[in-house]
Amino acid sequence: MNPYNYAIEAGDSLAYRLRDTVRYQVKGGSLHLILDYPLKVLVLSPVWMPAFRLLDGRSFTGFDEIVSQMDTLIPEKIEAFLNSLVRKGFLEVKGFPRLREYPFVSIIIPVRNRPEEITACLESLRSLDYPEGKTEIMVVDDASEDGTADAVSAFPVRLITLKEHRQASFCRNLAAGKARGEILAFIDSDCVADPLWLKELVPAFGNPSNGVVGGVVDAWFHDRGLDRYEKVKSSLHMGPWPKNSCEGDQFFYVPSCNLLTRKTVFEKLEGFKEDMHLGEDVDLCWRTQDLGYHVEYRPAGRVFHRHRNEIRKFCRRRFDYGTSEPLLQKSHRGRKKCLIFPPSPVLFWGVFLVFLLSGRLLFAAVCGIVLLVNSLITWRRI
Repeated sequence: MNPYNYAIEAGDSLAYRLRDTVRYQVKGGSLHLILDYPLKVLVLSPVWMPAFRLLDGRSFTGFDEIVSQMDTLIPEKIEAFLNSLVRKGFLEVKGFPRLREYPFVSIIIPVRNRPEEITACLESLRSLDYPEGKTEIMVVDDASEDGTADAVSAFPVRLITLKEHRQASFCRNLAAGKARGEILAFIDSDCVADPLWLKELVPAFGNPSNGVVGGVVDAWFHDRGLDRYEKVKSSLHMGPWPKNSCEGDQFFYVPSCNLLTRKTVFEKLEGFKEDMHLGEDVDLCWRTQDLGYHVEYRPAGRVFHRHRNEIRKFCRRRFDYGTSEPLLQKSHRGRKKCLIFPPSPVLFWGVFLVFLLSGRLLFAAVCGIVLLVNSLITWRRI
């Protein structure tokens, strides 16, 4: 039973198509999906044949049209299955489902000494494309020593002011305890939200097994080299492909600056761990999985983050992130990370180093050429 009545509205913009490298065949009454590179074969029930006759074209097929061919399954089940094929690399998707009824969402923002940033954040939330009366904005001022509280007071939000500095996890938990929303949406004060932030992510809770959902964290700045690096390699950037912890990645997480969760799940977890000032989002996502729910990332629902684009601050932040690793390992002893050494690359680099250290530069150059050619072949296949 769907807990929030996330029924998909007819006529929405959601559409799917087969990837260019995928084809399907009917063998022995079953449907076979074949991905050329990397080679994957998936055998589906014959019940999906009508849908894939539509998806066989190279143009996108509207979700409504797919549903019209599937008499035995409800739209929410169809969407969940098609999305699983997107994650596995067989399908592409565009657009997002529109719901007949949207849940009430509490947007929670902790802030300390950031009057300009919180102003920009709240300005962006004014432009959210979400049903009127279905959101509340809660800002927790973590004992700011400047004009942050005054800046927040200029907006129609619920402001909670602390007299003692307690850190972001405490602030988020405090607001969550007072929140009225079925969904809690966390965003940081140094982020601004795209107008479709909530509309693109909230439908993911149509899958009742999803306890936490996250979206894209994009770079606010673009001018410097570090800006361009953060845009594609930031630890907050989860990549261009959708992911779900149901596929077995026990280390998967989404960052707290763009994290939505069911309030019921958040309460069962007793919120963020308040003794963790970094890595608390990773810990929350891992405990969500341990509770039996899944964590899903969708390359949508974008927020723009003002990252640290000065080299000293950048390195300091990376160092701080590293300090959270021992705390996470201590709290989650069952999650053991392994460093994998594939045999072929290890053998190649071993031979390369032997030639290089022995002074046989010609042979080392040949190894380099082989590596370059292999990389080009791989790139062309992708």
